[in-house]
Amino acid sequence: LREVVGKSQGQNVTREVLRSLHGTSWLDDIVMNVTGSLIEERSLRRPARGRQPLPLVYAFPTHFFLGIQNPGFDYAGHVHTWTRRVNIFERDLLLVPINKNMNHWVLAVVDFRCMRLLLVDSFGDKDDYSDDVFARLREWLQQDYEHKVNLAAQLESLKDTDPLPNGVFVRPK
Repeated sequence: LREVVGKSQGQNVTREVLRSLHGTSWLDDIVMNVTGSLIEERSLRRPARGRQPLPLVYAFPTHFFLGIQNPGFDYAGHVHTWTRRVNIFERDLLLVPINKNMNHWVLAVVDFRCMRLLLVDSFGDKDDYSDDVFARLREWLQQDYEHKVNLAAQLESLKDTDPLPNGVFVRPK
């Protein structure tokens, strides 16, 4: 079961990890990270002739949000290193997997095409969690933007979102 069958972004994918995709097993960090990196890799490929290009995606690792959710996170110390090799502001979508309460995965999406923050939650929870996620992401984006582009004012147009029945949140400001 521990036989390595593939590798993505430096993480080994074992038969044991793949088995977790069957039945009602919990998805672990490796599955989430590999899925995000596969989506990102596909978005960077040249489209086939006659096909529209896919949105350009940057998928963060699962531990990214843990780093920015703590009050007073140290951007200069280490958080900016996750994007030092890529200008995320040149991407269409940012995917941020979040392990909510250590028992449920949600996905925060920053959509630069329409300047929206989204939270995809299959439970469709209508708690204050999305407000905290959006505040943390907005703070981090502001700091990263100032660090990389130094044009922070454009980020103020990002809008929070309200829950829809399918778990996608859309709330115009």
